[in-house]
Amino acid sequence: MAPSSKPRIWISTRTPPKGSVVTVKTMVTHPMETGMRKNAQSMPIPRNIIERFECSLAGDTLMSWQLDTAISQNPYLEFRFVAQKSGELKMLWVADDGARIEVIDTITVA
Repeated sequence: MAPSSKPRIWISTRTPPKGSVVTVKTMVTHPMETGMRKNAQSMPIPRNIIERFECSLAGDTLMSWQLDTAISQNPYLEFRFVAQKSGELKMLWVADDGARIEVIDTITVA
């Protein structure tokens, strides 16, 4: 997959009060090639997509997303969760070639 940079992550608050809503926005740099385009020599460009995104907090799954070829390059994702406990917020992108990008942040419920 070899993204050109780390994923962009924005978290509305890393120290939310218990029961409040936390918003997470992510964008990963990736070409998301469908395998249907051709290069300048009319040869097919091999399929290369991120096929899965997962996010967990303290080991509990917050979100799991199965991507497909209809998703544009540099996939952007926004989601919300209710802050119930503190822990590691792990985000994982997995490409169909097995490449993985993982980002870990910390959420501390006040």
